[in-house]
This record gives sequence, C-alpha cells and structure tokens, in this order.
Amino acid sequence: DRGGRGEFRGRGGQFREQGGRGRYDDRSDRGGRTEPVTIPEGEEYALMRKSQMPKSTTGTPIDLLSNFYRVVVQAKIVYHYDIDIKEKADVNKPAREQNEKFLKKLARSLLAKWTEKNGTIFANVSYVYDGWKNLYTVNELNLNLPFINELSHEIDCKNRTFEMKIKLADKISLQPLMDYYSNRNTSSVEPKVFSVLDVLFNNICEVSFDYYQRKFFDTNDVRNSRTRWCQFAPGFANSIRMTEFGPAMNIHLKTACLISKTLNRVDELATAYFGKQPNQLNDYELRNLSKFCRHMKIFTNHCGKRTFLIERFVNITPQKQEIDHDKGTIAAYFYNTYKLSVKNFPLIKTTGKVAKYLPMELCFLVDKQFLANSKIDNRIQQDLLSEATNKPHVYFSKTTTYTSKIKQDGARLLRDFGLDLMVKPAKLIGRVLPPPKQLDSGANKRYHRTPNKPLKWVLFSLDHSIQMGILEKLADEIIKAGRSVGLVFNDKSQNIRIANGEMRSQQDVVGVMKNINKSFNSSDSPLDVAFIVIPEFNRNVATADIYNLVKAFSERSSSDVEADKGGFGFITQCMRSDKIKQPKGGYIQNLLLKVNGKVGGVNSVVDPTEFQMKQMKFDPSSTMVIGIDVNHPSIDERSCSSVAAAVGSFDKMFSKYTASLTVQPKDRDEIITRLNIMMDELLQEYRRNNGKFPDTLLIFRDGVSEGQFDKIKERELPLIQKAAKACNPKVKIVLFIVQKRHHTRFISISGGHGPKKDSHNVPSGT
Repeated sequence: DRGGRGEFRGRGGQFREQGGRGRYDDRSDRGGRTEPVTIPEGEEYALMRKSQMPKSTTGTPIDLLSNFYRVVVQAKIVYHYDIDIKEKADVNKPAREQNEKFLKKLARSLLAKWTEKNGTIFANVSYVYDGWKNLYTVNELNLNLPFINELSHEIDCKNRTFEMKIKLADKISLQPLMDYYSNRNTSSVEPKVFSVLDVLFNNICEVSFDYYQRKFFDTNDVRNSRTRWCQFAPGFANSIRMTEFGPAMNIHLKTACLISKTLNRVDELATAYFGKQPNQLNDYELRNLSKFCRHMKIFTNHCGKRTFLIERFVNITPQKQEIDHDKGTIAAYFYNTYKLSVKNFPLIKTTGKVAKYLPMELCFLVDKQFLANSKIDNRIQQDLLSEATNKPHVYFSKTTTYTSKIKQDGARLLRDFGLDLMVKPAKLIGRVLPPPKQLDSGANKRYHRTPNKPLKWVLFSLDHSIQMGILEKLADEIIKAGRSVGLVFNDKSQNIRIANGEMRSQQDVVGVMKNINKSFNSSDSPLDVAFIVIPEFNRNVATADIYNLVKAFSERSSSDVEADKGGFGFITQCMRSDKIKQPKGGYIQNLLLKVNGKVGGVNSVVDPTEFQMKQMKFDPSSTMVIGIDVNHPSIDERSCSSVAAAVGSFDKMFSKYTASLTVQPKDRDEIITRLNIMMDELLQEYRRNNGKFPDTLLIFRDGVSEGQFDKIKERELPLIQKAAKACNPKVKIVLFIVQKRHHTRFISISGGHGPKKDSHNVPSGT
C-alpha cells in the first residue's frame, strides 16, 4: 500500500534497509547523453564440482557475469589460538571479568601492542585476528618461550592494565576444502575452514577500508548529501561462498551514511541538523536531537582528551546547572578552572554510572561515525537511494576494482596462507525462461476482473500544505487511468478534502478517520476506497505512525469504535505527499493495481492452458499456493511481539487468497511456533470455498537465512505436516525457501535488453 515504492513498511518503520543497498540503475544521463558502456572482462572458470541437478534446456541461453571471484586454495595447516583478554583492576590482584563489549573495542589495539612486546614469539609470523577470541597463524608459535602477559594501555588519560593469555585451540587443515572439489566421496567441509578464510579476508579488507556492521567502507571517498550533516561512503560486503568452480569471494556494493566530516563540534551538528542555533531549539526539537545523537561518540580536550557517549540533551544551560555548592554553576566552574566562557546552549548528558553534564560547544565529534538505519530520516532517504544506485556496468567495474585492491593489500597474507584471489568476475551461461501466457494480457488491456459498479471514493490529504489543484489533477488522472483498465470511479464532486493543519497528535489522525467515516461511509452507501495522502514530513507525529493509525482505524472491522478499539471497515490506499506532486510514469497505474485487488478485483491470471502445456505433476484445480513470513519490530520500536502471517490461494486460478495471522514473542530466531494452527485456518477456508481439501500444497517460506534451514526442516515442517495430514492424509507438500536479500548479482554481457534495447540488466525470467 505504498503507491509503487516502499516508504511505509511495517517491519520497523519506513526507512528499513536503505543504508546498504547495492542497486542497479540503467537510466542514461538526464541531458540525453549515453555513457560509453565498458563491461569488465570475465573468466569462464573450469567447473570443479558440477551440481547434481540436471541442466535445463528450457528458454534461451544468455552470457552473464556474476559478482563472484574465484579463490585458489593450497594445502596448508592453520594453527588456531584462543585469546583471552581481561582487565586488572589492581596490578597486585588477579585479572577480573570485564564487560565484553568494552574489551572488544580495545581488543585489536591491545593485541597489536602485545605482539610487539613479544617480538621473539611473533617475529616473522603472519597472523589474522577476528577482533576477540580467535587468532590464526600458518606457523606454530613457540609458547614455551618466556613472554609478557601484562601490558598497560591509556584510556581517557588513565593507564589501565590488561592481562593477555593465549593457548593452542586447534589445527585446521585446508586440505578438506581441496578434497571436496577433487573427491566425490567428500560431501561437506567443516565450518571452521570457512571461518579461517572469512577472518583472513576481513583482515585484508581492513587495511584500506573502515569496518561497520560486517561491511567495509571507503571513508576517504565520501559524497555529500543535500543536508549539511550527512555524507555517504561507498563500500561493499564480502563473503566466501562454495560454487561449482571452487571457493569464491562474493563482493556486493553497499552505501552507508555517516556524520559529515566537515562538522567538528556537537553544536555545529545541532545547527546543521535544524538550521538554527542550539539555544533556539524547542523541547520537541531537542527530543529529536537527543534521539538522533544517542550513543554518539564525543571527546573533550579541556583537561586532556577524554571520550564520552551522549545519552541526551537537557534543556538547561551551563549558567543555571549547578555542580555543587563549592564549584557553583557549570559556567562558573569552566571559567574559574579553565578560563573558558561557555555559551547558553542546552547541556549534554553523558552515559555512565556517574553522568556528566558538558557544554555543547566544548564537545568534539569522533571522526568516521556511521548512522544506523533508525537514524536515517526522509530528508536524506532519496539522496541515499540515488547514491546507492549504480548502472550494471558501473556496479561490476566497482566490484572488480575492490577485488583488485583486496588482492593488492593482502599480497603477503594470501601468499603465506597459500591462497590466491582471481580478479576477473565469473563468466557463466544462464537461461531466459519464456514468460507465462496470461489471459487478457497487454499493456493497455483491462484488468481480468473489476467490480461491476462505480466505486465510491474520497481523496483526503493529511498534508495541509498540498494545494487543492494538485489533488484535483491527481483525482482526474486516477479516474482516467481507471477507466482504461475497467475500474470505474464516481465523478468527483465534494469528495476531495485537505486537513486544516498539521497532525499535532495521534488523536488528530484518528479524528480525521472518524470524520471520513461519518461523512462518506454509511450502511446504505458504503465507501469503497479512501485515497489518503500521508505527509512527507510531520513534526509532532512520525509519518510511519500516521500511516499505522490510518490503517488501524479504517481497514479493521468495526467493533466498539467509540472506544477506539476497532476500525470503520473501509479500504484505504495511502500515498506520500512528495510522490503525488509530480507523479512519475507508471505511478498511477501501480496504484490502481493495488486498488483493484483490494476492492475484490483480479488484475491478471495465468492462462490455464499453460499448466496443461507444462505437463505439471500436480493438478492446479486442487492445489493451494501458500506464502509465509514473519514481521519483527525494529530496534527502536517498543513492541515486544513479532507478527507471523500466512496467505493461501483458494481458487484454481490462484487469484483469490485468504490470510492467517498470529502474534508471538519477539524472537530473531524466525521460527513460527503456531504454524499448525495457521495452516489449519487456511485449509478450512479452502474447503469452505471448494467443498474439499487441496491435494497439493506449494509453500513459499520467506525471511529465512541459510543458517536456519535445518530449524525450518526440524521445527516448522512437522507443524505443516501435522495440520495438512489431519485434513488430507494423502496431501503432497512442496516447501520452497525464498531468499530475496542475497548478494548475488548478474549482468548481461551482450546487453540489448529493456524497452530501448540498450540495457545490460538481465531480462525478466533469467
């Protein structure tokens, strides 16, 4: 319900997963110029272990490049050492257990110091370190030599003592990885082999790139956004994968947001964020600034360099906040002690057992601070999407450049560990499947089925800044486009409205929905669809909250409406205000596809003769297609529950679906605990419409990582079988795991695709 784009997703708000997309864009420059296309040279690596699955001959062949770069492995023994780091509170007492998160931040710098102090043991030894417990070398360390266990490290102007311990944990041979590709009797490779390779390549990537959330970014090549406080850093995610041509490194482009390197102090950041001085911020703006800056790293220099984390901003100035009776106010303390005159800006409260209150202009920003997705607002959302979008040939040129840089930086480590990295992307042959024939197909054809009556509608803008002329033009375009596909809307009269002002509270939104229900929705003349314009930005109520309230008080069934516990039972189609001012081509058409489905229509169906021609091993008329997924709340949401959903078809054309929802405790494990109950609800609905249970279930399970495949097989599949067998003991079940968020990308070498026949994006069906 987003009019063609994903601004209002329920899984953690509207800005999910934008900070790291490596997207394709095959558009030419706006000026009409077409850039020369240079495709990186690929290599068709010899297949070392062919798939057991027979190759299909369906469709037409196509030459492709993939973002995989072969890794050549030699037989080596890798020594795995366990590293234990503890802080000594007192040099005369044993080391004590310490906060793991704190120690992880120091681990790499502590290890570098420690290996330097023990030069006789680590001399001429190549090693890689995962930043916490695991160290790998290709030379066995002589731990019988005397070595130094303790070392001091300065933190916030204080020397602190740490104790380091090391012991041999394992000897890992890379030979099994070679055997896997040369000996059919070897069916798998232990995960510890890939742990070595992952740590090795991560160490190499850290030579030239900054590590953030399992990705690497070039912070020396940042791009500016339209805001003064944010910049974009290009980068990539990498992983070692098993392929038919041997182990390979997958490189996928990413883009991250970070605090602009042009800003030095916190007060400069606050001014850039709101466009006015910090002492002019109201309480609402100060709360938003606190949310944005929470846990941001800062440091002070007035008494030596000390680092802190921001907890929040308090609307008290240094001239009013007292330290104690003797020191007086914070302003007086800084003037008397350091001869510094501080401004009347709100104070920073830091985290910690003993919180400190610091003047904003004396706090400096630590360099290279990345922004989590929850802190990315709609002011930079479009800039980020644009920056993260690459033409196909540009995408592969960048991945190849990154691969060459990794090989260059890791020349010594790769040689010592017996590895080599190829810098040409893998070339392979794919196939383009023919599209299924659809009934009533064609760009300008009517939808397969639409309501057989004119639709009663209303267009209401919750953005009070939208002009009436824009809404009237939008209504005309909706009516005109609807008529061309068979959707008939009543003529516009007095059914276009604009909110009187900004949505200042959630009750304002609820009030609007009540007024729409009262004015347009009645038992003798029900409202078919309400087009709701959501503000691009709203100061007091977040746009995601506005969207959720609109849905909660419209499409839910009516029950105890006066107590605000139910809905009004009419359909809504939401649009964001910035999208409707100048709708892009296809926007209205995408909108109507959603509307027709919501009002009971069917946009398109596969021609039944397709199933007969394919000679399916199941009967479509007695088959149910099911989709399953779990929606988790984001980190910044207060909800403690996850929502599991399953939808299932109940007609032979696979055009009508029923749904089952369940709420379960928030758990990133992804497993649905009540799946048997949900399946039973779908199956019972199928029988109500067909008079029998289905003979075949085609189930598509989304949102599952590779590490959870076994859990799905061991825990969810038995629940599905339990419900299905109880209804039809002879039912056939086919379970597909669907993954959308993978890092595999392809490019057509020859190109010539798309409407203009000039695209290198792979065509649909590849």
